[in-house]
Amino acid sequence: MLPTRSETYPLTDPAFLEDPYPVYHRMRRRDPVYRSDALGGWVLTRYDDVLAAFRNPPRGPRSSPRCSSAAVTPPWPPTISASLRG
Repeated sequence: MLPTRSETYPLTDPAFLEDPYPVYHRMRRRDPVYRSDALGGWVLTRYDDVLAAFRNPPRGPRSSPRCSSAAVTPPWPPTISASLRG
């Protein structure tokens, strides 16, 4: 899938972190593979794309294995932080 960029998403905005799901839905429809300048990397929003990225990591001298679910680091919204603590 080729990356697109139809809009900019507020991936570090506190309002987004409180309820990210409407933005995730819009990203899956419009920009499933998205380059985020705010996060300094690619954001994949579809399961098959994420799976392909983990199974086929980039190779070469300029590549680094930075596939991670930890791209957005704490502080997370309190509801997420509480659920992570168990």
